Amino acid sequence: MDGRMGTLIEPSADPAEYFPFLKEHPGYDSTTKAENLDRLIAARDAGELMVASAPAYIRFEPSAHCNLRCCWAHRRPKHPALRPRGNASPKLAARVVGQVGDCLYQAILCHWGEPTLNPQLPEIIQVFHQAQIYTTFDTNMILMTEDLAARLIDAGLDAVSASIDGVSQAAYGQYRVGGRVADALAGLRHVVEQRRHSGRRNPRVRWQFLVFPHNAHEVDEAARLAADIGVDVFDALPAGGRRWTPEAGFIPYEKPRRPEGLLCRDPWTYLAVDWDGAVHLCCRAFQARHVAGHMDTQTLREVFDGEKFQLARRVIRDGIWNEHDGPTPCTGCNKVKLFTPGIAALGHVLTVENE
Repeated sequence: MDGRMGTLIEPSADPAEYFPFLKEHPGYDSTTKAENLDRLIAARDAGELMVASAPAYIRFEPSAHCNLRCCWAHRRPKHPALRPRGNASPKLAARVVGQVGDCLYQAILCHWGEPTLNPQLPEIIQVFHQAQIYTTFDTNMILMTEDLAARLIDAGLDAVSASIDGVSQAAYGQYRVGGRVADALAGLRHVVEQRRHSGRRNPRVRWQFLVFPHNAHEVDEAARLAADIGVDVFDALPAGGRRWTPEAGFIPYEKPRRPEGLLCRDPWTYLAVDWDGAVHLCCRAFQARHVAGHMDTQTLREVFDGEKFQLARRVIRDGIWNEHDGPTPCTGCNKVKLFTPGIAALGHVLTVENE
């Protein structure tokens, strides 16, 4: 599993083992949510292609725009393989809540864009918060002002993760192209300070530092700065498929052990809603050909058991894909390719840079 906020952990009958925030926020649990989660677990463990349930959590995209040009990002906004850019509305969030809100534990309010580019982000958060759904998002923090931080806190934001990969401009700017580290750190301070002024415990503030060879020497300084600012968690994570630990530095890559059971559990547990109501399988799907359905013509429950989701579940369960099946991001995802020679041999990729 990766370090993204909201990723599920190993199965357990206790919802808090899937969603650790429930240990501190039990009010986000309910009988309806727990029963829905049980059905998803049973369908996943049985390898069923149809779950006849709602997702347990979602990824909701406030904005498909971004203010940076990070080297891993998909930097061709007009590339025909990509979907159009835009901002979501609180009305779309309300439609999501109306359809599956009673089963959702969490809404992760980010996808491939920068959430703070949507001026209605606080209103979107409020929609989910009022429905007793835990809200969180990742941000580069560059656009975070005192006023925006205060509005997000008032809306009920539960957690936020700041993506800041350096403390000097020289190190930070190599990956976060077009950004100023001073602006990002100022935004981080605004959130912590406004939380303190509000007298609230939330949002939980996390600093995520992606470690590359060019910035590894700044990890310790960043950790000290995070403590000085008052963030709750500082995470230094290896980037680009590398292996790294604070003690040993960069380590030669070794193929990990095959996980027990299914190679990926995502298609049985969640879905992603784009800014315009298009639905994707997961955060790794962003191309137009990977759209699994659309809220203009289907309900989220219908999409969740539709052809695209059934295909993904079968590819993951059986490790087999045929050309007549149509496209699925699972055949280009390392979670599957790494341990399935037949899928790996297809050579499918999840990037537009190679097309």
